[in-house]
Amino acid sequence: MRKVSAWEVNAFLTNDTVSLAKLWSPDYVVMNPFNKIVTFNEIKTLMRTAKINQVRFERISEKITLIQSLAIEMGQEIPDQNSAVAGVPKM
Repeated sequence: MRKVSAWEVNAFLTNDTVSLAKLWSPDYVVMNPFNKIVTFNEIKTLMRTAKINQVRFERISEKITLIQSLAIEMGQEIPDQNSAVAGVPKM
């Protein structure tokens, strides 16, 4: 699971939507830095328009739950100070 998580982080940071499509369900949804729930297609648009442009972030995995062939990882991501998400102030 940790290798898959690292693959996802790398794909996200390099805007590799082909790899993300292999990792994420077409029904994937997530809360983005704008406090908005977005779909995979919306994430791809945000990446293409550089509204999400993170150089690096730290992923802290707090819990991994396995349910048959499904793995759910919960935790937090802390952006690097040099990362920018358009419209969201740096912390």
